Amino acid sequence: MLVQSASGEGALAAENAVLGGEQKSRHKIVPHGGFTDPEYGSVGLTEEQARAHCSCVVALVPYTALDRALIDGHREGFCKLIVSEETHRIPGAHIVGEQAVEILQLIATCMAADMWVEQLAEIELAYPTFTAIVGLAARRIVRELGVVPLAPQWRHPRPGIAEWERGEA
Repeated sequence: MLVQSASGEGALAAENAVLGGEQKSRHKIVPHGGFTDPEYGSVGLTEEQARAHCSCVVALVPYTALDRALIDGHREGFCKLIVSEETHRIPGAHIVGEQAVEILQLIATCMAADMWVEQLAEIELAYPTFTAIVGLAARRIVRELGVVPLAPQWRHPRPGIAEWERGEA
C-alpha cells in the first residue's frame, strides 16, 4: 500500500531469502496520507481506537492558530494530537491542511523515539512554520494534563508560553 512499507518488506524478504531467516515486518509506525488539496496525513491510532485502549487527552488545533497559515493563505485544516493520560506517549495523530504529510513526519519520529508529550512540547520548532502546529498541540495537552517536564534538561528556560502564542488559548 505504501512505498516506505513496501521497501522495508522487500529488504526483509531478500534478507530472509539469502540468510534463511523468518523475520516479519511489524509496521508499527507507518505515517501515511494523501497529496490532495488540502493534504491529509495520519499515523498510529484514531481517537476512537486509542480510547478503546486507554484514557486519552486530545488537542485539536486549527490552522487558523498558525501565523504561517495566515501569511500563506492556507487557513483550512487542523492537527489532532492524541496522548495517553497514563503514559504521556502519543498513540496517534491526524492532520488535514497544507504540508500535512510533511508535518506528520515529526510526530511519527516522536512516536518511534517513544517520547513523552512533555518532551515534544519543549522542542523549539522553527517559526513561522506549518510544523509549529505540533508544538501548539503538545503544549495544549501538557497544560491540560497539568504537568511540567520531570527532568531539568527538558525544562524551558523561560516561564509560560512563547511570545507569539500569548493570544492562543
